[in-house]
Amino acid sequence: MKARNELRIVKEWVRDMLYVKHVNFHPDTAIANYVTPEGAAAFPESKRLQRQLDRFFLVCQKYGTDIYQFSLPIFRAYLKTELNLSR
Repeated sequence: MKARNELRIVKEWVRDMLYVKHVNFHPDTAIANYVTPEGAAAFPESKRLQRQLDRFFLVCQKYGTDIYQFSLPIFRAYLKTELNLSR
């Protein structure tokens, strides 16, 4: 039960970055490096988001996956939706 809950939180966080915050998210990019089109920091809360992301790397590892493998289906679904792909 705990594993499912922790991984659900990771999934929701990644989905939020893509669907709500509209970020071209990649786990290796430091949150502080995301900027607006004007060049300002995209996330004033970048330190908190970075701490969460760092913890999510460990959560995924704890349950035998990695954040890249775990996030891939989320990225695929997002791209499919955004590009209106039928396959």
